[in-house]
Amino acid sequence: MGGDADQIISAVQDLIDFSKPVAVVLAAVLHFIVDDESAARSVKDIRRRLAPASFFIVSHATVPEEHPERIDEVLAVYEKQVTPVKRRTQKQIRAMFEGMSLVKTKRMVYAPEWCPEVPDPFKKPGKKTSIIDAPARSLLLAGVFEVPGE
Repeated sequence: MGGDADQIISAVQDLIDFSKPVAVVLAAVLHFIVDDESAARSVKDIRRRLAPASFFIVSHATVPEEHPERIDEVLAVYEKQVTPVKRRTQKQIRAMFEGMSLVKTKRMVYAPEWCPEVPDPFKKPGKKTSIIDAPARSLLLAGVFEVPGE
């Protein structure tokens, strides 16, 4: 997506009315744009086309301070892939959405924490599901950012 915001928007402009609020889903997308400036520019290029009260739904790979040993495990998986991955801290991710407010939370949360009130359909009675019971193990931050009004 780095630098391709124009192509993305033009490909869907006949289907989506960007003069009205919309939601842009960047779930597990930005961490595949390894250049920090390109990732930030992509977000800014899309944002400037959105109406106020639009949303960015975001998830992004990270390495939590609680589990730094997991980075080797995660990177080993991604090194086998064709597309490299860039993990970023919460501060780095939030900087890409500067001037926008998070919805529902004051900070990005680990993906399993987004809706903790929703029961885990995979959890068996008496068994722990590592990602649900230890959300930081997901290594994925999530958040919804709202595009402010003019």
